[in-house]
Amino acid sequence: ETTGARYLTYLEENNLGDSEQYLLAKESIEQGKTYYADYDNDYRENMLVQNFIREFDKLKDQDIMGIFGAAHTNFGFNVTEKTENMATQLQPRYTENLHTEDLSSLARDIPAVRVDSISIGDKEYEASYFGNQDISFVEGFSNREFWRLENAYEDFKTNPTTGNVLPNNNYLMNIENGQIYVIDYTKTDGTTTREYHRCDGNDWENQLVTEEFTID
Repeated sequence: ETTGARYLTYLEENNLGDSEQYLLAKESIEQGKTYYADYDNDYRENMLVQNFIREFDKLKDQDIMGIFGAAHTNFGFNVTEKTENMATQLQPRYTENLHTEDLSSLARDIPAVRVDSISIGDKEYEASYFGNQDISFVEGFSNREFWRLENAYEDFKTNPTTGNVLPNNNYLMNIENGQIYVIDYTKTDGTTTREYHRCDGNDWENQLVTEEFTID
């Protein structure tokens, strides 16, 4: 309804209404409408694969780089229970010619926004604040905020964990082994919950994870 419509108008004004660009733009718009009608992630992933193959196979002896979200480019990852992600679907077709690299950690290589103070029990900790993240795509939630408690690992390294694991790519910043993190979740009803996470050096799909722990 916006960019796509403007592009179609531009093509029409330049006598390109019968061009391949016009037909592909129309097809892309229809794909978008189908996806957003009920957020069908199986359909979306399969269209990413189909569109990539169509465009890449037009080329002759050329290298290209596509930029996609990491969930689409990590091999062996399923976007839903029944649909493999784009890279995994493309691998049998392009075999050793297909290479992927997750660059998302570069976007998380950021300094703290400010330094706050967080008290746990009778002790006060410096807390590096990294910002507020929109998670409205998760039903019932609005946003979450992240802190790293400085020099706190020794105080909490033996606290029991809950099994609630959060990979590095869920954070606004890169996490580090031997650190403690505080996450405040705000729900759509305005209520908030606080989680305490510890990074013990464990990993999932080649990325560090934290695990929530309990506070006595």
